Amino acid sequence: MSKSPTLTILSILLLITVFTGSTNAQLDSFNPGAYKVPDFKYRLLDLSFDISGNTQNNNTPSADQTANSFRPQFSLSHAKYLNSRKKQRISQSTFNSSSYLSNSTITQNTSTENKQNTFNLDFYAFGNEEAKYFNDNAFFIGYKLNAEVQLQINNNTSQIVVNSLVNQKTKNYQDFSQSDVSAAFTIGKGRIEETRYAMTAYYILKDLIAKKLLTQEPSHEQILALAEKIGQILNRRTFDLRDKTIEELTQLDSTLCSMFNLSDKNIKYFTTLNDNWLFANAPSRKSGLSFQADIGANLFSTSTFTQQSDLLFDTVASRYDDFTLGVGTAINFTLSYEKPISVKWQQSVKAFLTPSIGYQGNRIIINYNKVSIVSKIPAIELGASYTLGYYPNTRTYLTLGLDERIGYYKAIPEDGFTTSYFNFAGQAISANTSYFNFTGQARINLYYYFSPTLRLQAQAGFLLSHLAQRQETNNNTTKTSNSGLNMGATLVYSIFYG
Repeated sequence: MSKSPTLTILSILLLITVFTGSTNAQLDSFNPGAYKVPDFKYRLLDLSFDISGNTQNNNTPSADQTANSFRPQFSLSHAKYLNSRKKQRISQSTFNSSSYLSNSTITQNTSTENKQNTFNLDFYAFGNEEAKYFNDNAFFIGYKLNAEVQLQINNNTSQIVVNSLVNQKTKNYQDFSQSDVSAAFTIGKGRIEETRYAMTAYYILKDLIAKKLLTQEPSHEQILALAEKIGQILNRRTFDLRDKTIEELTQLDSTLCSMFNLSDKNIKYFTTLNDNWLFANAPSRKSGLSFQADIGANLFSTSTFTQQSDLLFDTVASRYDDFTLGVGTAINFTLSYEKPISVKWQQSVKAFLTPSIGYQGNRIIINYNKVSIVSKIPAIELGASYTLGYYPNTRTYLTLGLDERIGYYKAIPEDGFTTSYFNFAGQAISANTSYFNFTGQARINLYYYFSPTLRLQAQAGFLLSHLAQRQETNNNTTKTSNSGLNMGATLVYSIFYG
């Protein structure tokens, strides 16, 4: 006799509740949703530079080979965070650059040489800023700015020399570039608060009571006060990462001493603080209700160029040049609801609706044959998700979720040509064709911490998708449906620990 999925899920929840139950009734009645993230402002800057290279010499009876390569890489990332009751702002930027140079020579029978020279360049830059300005009734206005640029160049030259004479010399060249700039005006009501600092305070006090290092039962106001101090400590700029944890735990210890009467500050006390400081602030949990509308526009371009040339005879064997320029506007409505039902239970609801319209121009050149097309692409997309989470302690959690997404896209070429495009959602679509798709997913994730030597991680998901494609020119409709179940589990047992 088979059990229903609902009964199986309830059984799992019951077993976890039994084995992870708590005896601190007053402490467990704490409401994480009452916590408000404190004011903070800080910046982060990371630089990275790497150089690697390689030299090889291989000698065999049939051929000798020499190869050299050089690869420099550079990256820079900057972030700026600001949070207050009146303003929220996040600014992030990234710059990555890498290149690769190599050359190789294969000599056969001392008379034939095959030479290869390669040069690759990869450049990427990204920046975004999002800000919200609140009034006393949680209404807000704001903006979103995004800019992205990418460039890739691949150049390979091949040469064959026979008896000191160049017999063949070819070149394969390819470059790809894309850029995207967007801006949006935001208006809405409500605010989502991060509650992981409140949960860190809760778990620290809970463990101190369990180990009889704290004799008094903390009030809800004291938990919130400790959580506010934890939020201030964690959202500070640190110049020396080697001393970061020491400085943070020193401030945490000072705060606890000023708020509570601690029975004994022994090694058990400090290891309890350190353990919760490392593990009690994850996974992230939130609280609040927010509805917002983003009215924005974007401008994007992509370019792909490929050419194969014969350098010996100065001819072009093949050439492909594709340039796309597009502009679009969209209105995105978003609803977010995060509810800590209790210190152990969390539910999350998200929904969005996005109508958009874009205009896109394509110029394609294949071996000097040119085609230019302009298309209008209307689209609408909506989706929703629900997640129920159970977090009995700092290292065990179970989440159940449902996700649904529906979209409609259409490409309308003005000159009647039929070709392929990418819409604003990044999906490949054909001109003069409409698309309707649906995607639904049910998921479950479990991480159970039995002991430092035994841990279980498991996940499962059921995915259902449906795509209907209608060609307007011949009134032909093609439908495709897919479904699948994926699951996995990992059980880790450490035979030697410590």
